[in-house]
Amino acid sequence: MVELSGFLQNGKLTATLVEKESDDPSGAEVKTKGTIDAVLAIDQFTMGDLTIAFDNSTELEDMPSITATADWIGLSVEVEGTLTDAANLFAESIELEGGTFADNVENVQIEGVVAEFNSLSSFKISGQLVDASSSEFEPSSLVSTLGDGMRIEVEGPIVNGFLEATEVESRGGDVKVTAAVASMDVSAGLFTVNITAGNPLTVTVNSQTLMDDERSSEPLSLSLLNEGDVVEVNAVANGDGSIVATHVKREDERIKGVGALYCRYDWE
Repeated sequence: MVELSGFLQNGKLTATLVEKESDDPSGAEVKTKGTIDAVLAIDQFTMGDLTIAFDNSTELEDMPSITATADWIGLSVEVEGTLTDAANLFAESIELEGGTFADNVENVQIEGVVAEFNSLSSFKISGQLVDASSSEFEPSSLVSTLGDGMRIEVEGPIVNGFLEATEVESRGGDVKVTAAVASMDVSAGLFTVNITAGNPLTVTVNSQTLMDDERSSEPLSLSLLNEGDVVEVNAVANGDGSIVATHVKREDERIKGVGALYCRYDWE
């Protein structure tokens, strides 16, 4: 067994400290948050690489009744329990994070992972049924790429148990790039970063883009960026080769010289 300190989510731990105590992980008490990926039985589900079992002694907080294996798929939960081995956990408590809403609510916003996607008019986020058939999409390409596993934010009223989405926005991003800013166009709401010499990538920023600054506690805006600033961008790709940023973070470091290359690029 090892003692771990770190961050546990979706059944995976990013460790900041590892200290060996014994060779047997069984009996270790853990707490984890994440999204239910699959329900294996009425009393067993998976979250990331972790298989979680429960029984009548498990405390269920705000959890819907489970009568079919699909009922809990996509729910965001917090689980506390005891490891029976490295890949299995017995839950002492399971708490719903977020949850579904009552009928006929005027307007709600939910961010989560898409599950049970059948069509734009029928899918779930954190257990809430969603109809996005008449919604606006940001970026517009999301209307043809939406599917299970994508992280989005939806907004709209609840009518007869369905969230009738008026807006659907990508929040996860399928592109992640860390690079130096090459140019800015504040009026157009975009900037470029250097990927390779002579091949800049255009990044569009809109009112939904979250912007953070490691250099200052003040909010970051496009007008505050400078050539050579290193930024980490999470974004979704457009068909024209540009990307729409869901999150931009300016890092402490800065690259001197316009056109300097500094890039880490990841298409998920």
